[in-house]
Amino acid sequence: MRAAVLVFAVALAASGCVGEIVNTSGPLETGDGGAASGPDGAQPLGQRDCTQPGACPCTTNYDCQNGFTCFPETETKVYCAVGARGTGRLGQACPNGNRDCLSGICVTPAGGSPICSDKCATTECDGTALPTCTELNTTPVAQVCL
Repeated sequence: MRAAVLVFAVALAASGCVGEIVNTSGPLETGDGGAASGPDGAQPLGQRDCTQPGACPCTTNYDCQNGFTCFPETETKVYCAVGARGTGRLGQACPNGNRDCLSGICVTPAGGSPICSDKCATTECDGTALPTCTELNTTPVAQVCL
């Protein structure tokens, strides 16, 4: 199964892409292994057992502990699963989908080939094939280049 392009069967009109981004897997904690806990007061992600399917919801690989990847089982069940992360950086090809990208986000710009996206804050996307830093409607909220 192709990693369903992490429900990044993306294409936002504003960025010249087509599709939709959906993640209804629920609240989660920070993936940095730090002390922050989720909105429900749950244990920090770095201290949780994410080896069980669905135990640790995610939006990107950065929401998962080291040694885990953000796995889209279905459009509404996206979670950290044991596995190696890709190495593709922003703008690099991802012919095998999300698993090719360090971030776990592979998108297909309108009229183009699949390329890796990444999280952003402001200008990280400038000058790339995905020039717009766009806030996703996901939990946790993430901004990615589209």
